Amino acid sequence: MINIKWETNMKSKLKMFSLLLLCCNVACSQGKEAKVISNETLPKPYATKSKMNFSNALGWKNGRKPIAPVGFTVTKYAEDFNN
Repeated sequence: MINIKWETNMKSKLKMFSLLLLCCNVACSQGKEAKVISNETLPKPYATKSKMNFSNALGWKNGRKPIAPVGFTVTKYAEDFNN
């Protein structure tokens, strides 16, 4: 008998959770129209300039090192790379 109550309770919770997810999905999608992209709306290959963004490695200055979250440590294991 305990097993039947547990299954019923879990089924009820699963239904409520599913309903909650459905409501959240409906609420988030209201007022938004799907944007359709087709071959006609895309630029031709190589028609636009390529973009590349690279970060600049700054290193650790004057013996300073990054601050790690509690429970973590920061260790320098390599330096002076020339890429």
